[in-house]
Amino acid sequence: MKNAVFAVKEGITIYEATKRYNIPKQTLQDYCRRNTDRKLKIGRPTVLTENEESEIIEAINLMVEWGYGITRNEVTSIVESFCKSQKRKNPFVDGIPGNDWWYGFKKRHPELTERIPQALQIYPAKAATPHTMDQWFNHTLKPVLDKLDLHHNPDQIFNVDESGFPLVGKPGKVLAPHGTKSPQCLIAGSGRENITVQCCVSSSLYYIYRYKVDVRSHPRWTYWRRYAVSTNGWMTCSSFQEWFTSLFIPSLPDKN
Repeated sequence: MKNAVFAVKEGITIYEATKRYNIPKQTLQDYCRRNTDRKLKIGRPTVLTENEESEIIEAINLMVEWGYGITRNEVTSIVESFCKSQKRKNPFVDGIPGNDWWYGFKKRHPELTERIPQALQIYPAKAATPHTMDQWFNHTLKPVLDKLDLHHNPDQIFNVDESGFPLVGKPGKVLAPHGTKSPQCLIAGSGRENITVQCCVSSSLYYIYRYKVDVRSHPRWTYWRRYAVSTNGWMTCSSFQEWFTSLFIPSLPDKN
């Protein structure tokens, strides 16, 4: 009886289970209706078995870990290809899973959620490893803080960073396990179509545009305190030096 119930849960019909395990049909139906197994769902069997859907969940989690979060369309495409390769009967229109299957899949796997990923180009993704972070904080930054005795002088520490905004299509929502704070989605291209914004804790902004034009002829571009242009919109040595000498140094406090 346990084997028959498990087989029904995996997707075969009650009629097939009665033939395979030599159990009266009415007995098996009554047992299933009592639902003694809380995980047993009575009704039309799913197209994919529980094990097959578990493999999809495992693949989704692995892709998120690798930085290639997959979307709803990619999941349904996987199911479509699998059903065609196995010649499995299904109720899908044109063989493509629709909304009913999708919502049922998410309901069966509440551990998944749809999140908007952080678009990350492949080179920064490969560089941001735990080893790299450890080297930076423990072997590069800490000696400087020790030498200048800045551990207890946060007012003398400034944080500056540049953020690039790639002018490429924004990725759609991807599937990720609940609790994933910032799923990443690697994007195509070299990232050369870019606008850079440099920010410091003093709230001063420094914009770099990618066009070789006279920005003074565009009043709306000069709304911010500092701006510059470069051929690709990236930060360069000269533009960083200009920001450092003309904006950062004058804003320092009197001490150190």
